[in-house]
Amino acid sequence: MQAEPAKALPERRTARRQPFARADDNWFVPGRGSKMRPAPFDPEERFRPRVGGRGGAIDTERLPTFRRAMMQRGVLGSRPRPLGHARYKPRVTDVRQPRTSSRRCVVKAHFVRLTAATRRGAAQHLAYVERDGVNQDGSRGEFFGPAERFDRQHLVAELPAEKRQFRFIVSPEDAGELDLRIFTRALMAQMEADLGRRLIWGAVEHWDTDNPHAHIIVRGLDAAGADLTINRQYIGAGLRWRAQEIATRELGLRPEGAIERQWENEVGQERLTSIDRQLAPLVEPDGRLSLEHVAASTLGMQRAMARLATLEQLQLAGRTGVNEWGLDPGWLQALQQLGERGDIIKRLHRDVSRAVPVRIVDPERDIPAFEGIVRRKGLHDEQTGELFAAIETVSGSVEYVRLPPGANVRTGAVVRVSCEVERWVRPSDRALQELAGRNGGIYDPAAQRTELEGRPRRPDQPTPADLITGNERRLARLERYRLVERLPDGRWRIPSTLVDELEAREVSHPRKKLRIVEVAPPLQEQIRHEGPTWLDRQPAPPATAPSRAPFREELRAALEHRRKVLQSRERVPAVAAELLERERQTIGHELARVHKMRLSAVLPEALLGRVVAYETRAGRHYAAILDDATGSLAVVPVSRPSKGVVGRTVSATKGKDQRFELATPGLSRGEPS
Repeated sequence: MQAEPAKALPERRTARRQPFARADDNWFVPGRGSKMRPAPFDPEERFRPRVGGRGGAIDTERLPTFRRAMMQRGVLGSRPRPLGHARYKPRVTDVRQPRTSSRRCVVKAHFVRLTAATRRGAAQHLAYVERDGVNQDGSRGEFFGPAERFDRQHLVAELPAEKRQFRFIVSPEDAGELDLRIFTRALMAQMEADLGRRLIWGAVEHWDTDNPHAHIIVRGLDAAGADLTINRQYIGAGLRWRAQEIATRELGLRPEGAIERQWENEVGQERLTSIDRQLAPLVEPDGRLSLEHVAASTLGMQRAMARLATLEQLQLAGRTGVNEWGLDPGWLQALQQLGERGDIIKRLHRDVSRAVPVRIVDPERDIPAFEGIVRRKGLHDEQTGELFAAIETVSGSVEYVRLPPGANVRTGAVVRVSCEVERWVRPSDRALQELAGRNGGIYDPAAQRTELEGRPRRPDQPTPADLITGNERRLARLERYRLVERLPDGRWRIPSTLVDELEAREVSHPRKKLRIVEVAPPLQEQIRHEGPTWLDRQPAPPATAPSRAPFREELRAALEHRRKVLQSRERVPAVAAELLERERQTIGHELARVHKMRLSAVLPEALLGRVVAYETRAGRHYAAILDDATGSLAVVPVSRPSKGVVGRTVSATKGKDQRFELATPGLSRGEPS
């Protein structure tokens, strides 16, 4: 018998929350004839059955028929989609929301767009999650997958078509009662069933925190090689609900006593809680919260009032009427920031005394510059890989600084933290404006590539393809600010006022960024250093320093040892210039011995040669140049760090500050990049 063709299913209507207005003992519900109905929490109303229909409370379209159930399972009308079907998009409504008595689980999700730079960061993230001391026995973390035997190369191997990488942190509340590895495998198997495809994933258990959790890495391609995208709602809620289902199925529902203890603990917490998440939908856009809406919800009046009292103490809420409260516009964000601050302080107190004041540096705000010693480095965000540094100042405070990308500071080193305005104008912007000006305001990437390919290129220079790619990436960013225009044929229209408009944005839209520079090595390395040190410029701290400022005590002791070391030498250097010369000579003798060359006794005003080494000492930079004419090695102080010159032939000329400027012969400055 031929199956009857499937009919179009009616759209599922979603019930909307209707505002209530009280009139005597009844409630007025707008819509559906504006009837007067008994209160929804009336004891008689609670047990009154209602039959689906036009006047009932149950939508008849929500009552599934046998035929509809068969069609949803693919028995009638169509075949089930194969595993890995690209058009299958799970909806959050496919996953049933757990009950209040279900086991709880925290799921944090993050995805990374893979580029040349982020691929290196992805490799560092893999190394981080596998670090030592994360297992229950203190051993190194080890990746596992769906099978007992797992090859780590599945996560490391480069997949050219991969566009993104997904990272999840799954932390069940009762992880101590679960086998975290079995739980993670069950969750990922359920995720594969929800997505309709097999995934390439690996996970590591972490037991080194108060909340045991699993780090899960999911590749951006599925097992069939198709591009993997995951529904936003599924990531935001569906995966967490699945984790709660699995934990509840394994451990059973939470006891009533445990639920009550949870509510009691959350009432007074200075962070975002589940009570706040239930209150948020009841708050009007203008911040008003009606207690009548709270009474009609499942939250509970007593619990809500206790939480509102805590928010009032935090100056985030207050009474505006007999049955009404008012909440600040950013109360949810403020609670989230309070929770992050509490986590940061708890993290720092493992290495810093609780008596030391902690300040969290906001990278988006202007702050006065300060110097201090790096007490600890760690991961601020386990998913993004963003690092932090705990910097103790001479005054005794600890500054929590989120390190910008590329910042390289050592634990124990002395650093300087300052805030500077990020420049909008880049050197390539001037070159692109000049190129477009020669062609009537049009920049043609193909024409520039042809021109660059006809020029001779040194091995250390980027290829024409890389230069053009960098230019188009920069133009795409400027296009988002509506400063340039992309033409249909691939060319770009660049106005002659591009640089002026970018300079104007530096005033109208200033962008702040933190600058962290290592100004000196650890104190113990400075005590016997031959050249000038950061210690030599520091005044002696007062003798009445408080005991809670350990850096001040260490600084006082280091200054005393430094003074004794300088006095014990044959001749105490009279000026800083003598210390600088002694430092240069020390570096020169070391490099001459390593490279087996003769050190030049006299430092010339200018020289031409090949850079064979580059040294940085206490924030000062030196280049070792082999003079081809004399065959001797000269070590010269340079003004700016330029480690990329090693192996090049350069000309060095002494400047007014007695430091040398390096230039590569034959390279014209200002050439478009």
